[in-house]
Amino acid sequence: MLHGAGGSSIYSGMPIQRIFRDVHAISQHALRLAEGNSS
Repeated sequence: MLHGAGGSSIYSGMPIQRIFRDVHAISQHALRLAEGNSS
């Protein structure tokens, strides 16, 4: 989703720290959903 010029340009005006924070939050949410679905 974030590959190529089109995807990366979305974050051109955002601080890299915020990008990592968002990615971390999304990954944690995805892991929580995966654990809930597997049980």
